[in-house]
Amino acid sequence: MRVWVFERADTSSWCCRWREGGRNRWRSFGPGRRGREMAEDFASEIERRLRFDGASGLDRGARSLAEFIETWYDGHAPNLASSTLNAYAVSWERYILPELGHFKLRQVRPQIVEEFKRELTRRGVGAPMIVKTLAVLQSVLSYAVVCGEIDTNPVRDVRKPSARRKRVVRPLTPEQIEVIRSKLDLRDATLVSVLGYAGPRPAEALKLAWRDVRERTVVIEPANSKTGRGRTVRLLGPVAQDLSEWKLSQGPRLPTAPVFPRRDGRFWTPGDYRNWRARVYRPVVEKLGLPVQPYALRHSFVSLLIQEGRDFRDMARQAGPGPDVCARIYAHLFEEWDGAERISAEDAIRRARQSRKREAL
Repeated sequence: MRVWVFERADTSSWCCRWREGGRNRWRSFGPGRRGREMAEDFASEIERRLRFDGASGLDRGARSLAEFIETWYDGHAPNLASSTLNAYAVSWERYILPELGHFKLRQVRPQIVEEFKRELTRRGVGAPMIVKTLAVLQSVLSYAVVCGEIDTNPVRDVRKPSARRKRVVRPLTPEQIEVIRSKLDLRDATLVSVLGYAGPRPAEALKLAWRDVRERTVVIEPANSKTGRGRTVRLLGPVAQDLSEWKLSQGPRLPTAPVFPRRDGRFWTPGDYRNWRARVYRPVVEKLGLPVQPYALRHSFVSLLIQEGRDFRDMARQAGPGPDVCARIYAHLFEEWDGAERISAEDAIRRARQSRKREAL
């Protein structure tokens, strides 16, 4: 029984490959020294387990789910974004660990997972959270299969509830966005402008550095994107002007400096964003009777693209999700839009600002 550790020529990532149960198995790790160390540690664990299984195999799958999570974290976590790990931690600590943590890996059967899903439903947990929780459990048990602890993943046989959006999105109009901006200081008004007229997710906007703001585009780096795929968004004239005024008010800045810094000049943390949302943004929009989540501004950007006559592919390229996701979420906006009434996004924003100025006089 042999275990191979090698470096892939095409990606420079380190891999571990072995044969078990008549099947070839493999696991990929990151590039560089860290990836090699992880692959070698994993190979040592596989060799130890294979030797033990050759002698008895009685201990296979005997670890509890709560014990195995540390092995999963060491081997899988380096491949995930910190935001994804934080979301996984919520599902794990709130739902999976209390209900299933004591089960041995070999005891987790489809029937156990099905009853777990039903229990979450009885407790009133929403379908999207149930889907996320089962995805976390499936990820952990998939790694248990890779490690040879179990033969198959029991979560795959359990039907997941539908997590499709049950409510249509209601994007804010440029007029509503301009009213919000008029109630905020320059930094926060500029942030709202970027969210509503360039469409990044809030976490993506708060990771922008000045080097990401080009003459005609805004670049979302892969490391800062939720999907791990970078993209380029067209920089509309009004947004470029807002960013220019905001940058001028700050004075000289390094290209690597955050566009929206904290008071100490650093990038915002997730806690900083939550505080801003609760203490700055939410009081303003609640008084106006508008959606309280800044994420709704992202839908406004997509709505502007639709009014320009853009198709799903262009929307997906600039907004981030795939064309099928855009089609599912924003299909009703396309149906409501009159194709003969095209208007450029820049013109729509400028009209809203001119109207706001007239009202302020």
